Amino acid sequence: MDKLLIWDRSLVNQFIDNIFIEMTNDEIIIVKLTSRKKYGKNIENAENIILHNIDLNVTICHTINELKETVLNYGQIIGSHNVNQLVIYVQLNKRSTIKAMFDLSAKINEYASKLILLKSNEEIDNTYNKIRLLDIEYKSILMKSQNGIKKYLQLDIDFKDSIELEYEQNNTIKKINGIDFTNRIIEQMKFLNITVKSVIETKNGYHIIFLNDIDSQTLKPFEPFNFYNFIKLAFGTDFCSRHILKKSSMIDYLKDGYCQIPGTYQACFPVDYIKT
Repeated sequence: MDKLLIWDRSLVNQFIDNIFIEMTNDEIIIVKLTSRKKYGKNIENAENIILHNIDLNVTICHTINELKETVLNYGQIIGSHNVNQLVIYVQLNKRSTIKAMFDLSAKINEYASKLILLKSNEEIDNTYNKIRLLDIEYKSILMKSQNGIKKYLQLDIDFKDSIELEYEQNNTIKKINGIDFTNRIIEQMKFLNITVKSVIETKNGYHIIFLNDIDSQTLKPFEPFNFYNFIKLAFGTDFCSRHILKKSSMIDYLKDGYCQIPGTYQACFPVDYIKT
């Protein structure tokens, strides 16, 4: 069954080893199998289409080997879901169970105080309802418990070679497609000594994963990445006005996002590395 979601197991393992390297005692990695609404819109005469986004499975992995096995085993839980909508995502920045433990403890203390102090039966019942859902709340807290400084940042480029973005630079109208835009971004990152970790081709475009370089002494970024100024430096103010400041931008800066995995299928598209 996993052949429906995995097209190259070695690429999956290569990506995981390259991104996560090693884990400390309190770190976990979150991976999920999702059905995407937008891919269902273009499927004609197919069964089991889901017209909303839904996480079919969310797994908390405690080791790198567990993460690899989870990704490979996701193909076995497809069931009645339409493979044309399915995507495997992994959270690039690891989470801290110790931080989640303290955050959950604070929540428990908050609920305990309310049970003692509240006098309204309705408010007490509401608090009991929240206590009953503590297992769900803990998972939510864990997913938000960033492990210190975010190690990885991403640029999500949501257009390919058939689409050209128009802009004016130096009094000249220019056009650029997805792969040329991606290559220009990579060149500028290298020029500015930004470490590009991986460049991935996805169903609709490209993901550039790069390091949020931090000082080992202060644990703070040497210089915070300024997305707007970075794009402005490469393409000018007009490009930013047309394509970055709009809500429907096809270029997104992800400070702490999920990413597709090379070697897997994204709605039947084989996610892969591109050469840089």
